[in-house]
Amino acid sequence: MRTILAVAALSLLSAAQAECQEVAKLKIAVVRLDRLMNNEYGGYDRMRLLFADKDVVEALKKINAEIKSTQKEIVSVEDELQLAEMGKRLEFLNRKSNLLRQRMNNDSGRDGQKLVREFVIKNYRDKYHMIAQDAGAFDRFLYKDNVEITDITEDAIAKFKDYLDKALDE
Repeated sequence: MRTILAVAALSLLSAAQAECQEVAKLKIAVVRLDRLMNNEYGGYDRMRLLFADKDVVEALKKINAEIKSTQKEIVSVEDELQLAEMGKRLEFLNRKSNLLRQRMNNDSGRDGQKLVREFVIKNYRDKYHMIAQDAGAFDRFLYKDNVEITDITEDAIAKFKDYLDKALDE
């Protein structure tokens, strides 16, 4: 009988102690990988540069610098013939750039989505218990108790942009 009372008292004490403690919220992050890859700064196009030959990347940087320089020169042009020549120059540089980009498209050696997934996991796994790829899956839940869901898409886009900037400047 004493054993039964002792077990009952212990269970009541542990239940009371459990009720006093606040249950930790499960932190879930939601990220839209499609927005991370296709955003206003050209995420996918810039990401492909990571997989391209160094010669192609350097050539594209050089061509882009020439295009920007030519566009700046257009502002000061006052002659119709000179403007036409600048237009031809821009058209030539754009065609050259497009041909190099086609070469990059043909070399689909690495999976861009895999790179983005690994980037998100590396940067957010210490902050969240779970990372989901798409917010649409959570719209089906009618009730969420002790769950904190955070959309990290915008933050991930900013961090990924910085990552690409650093990786492509090397």
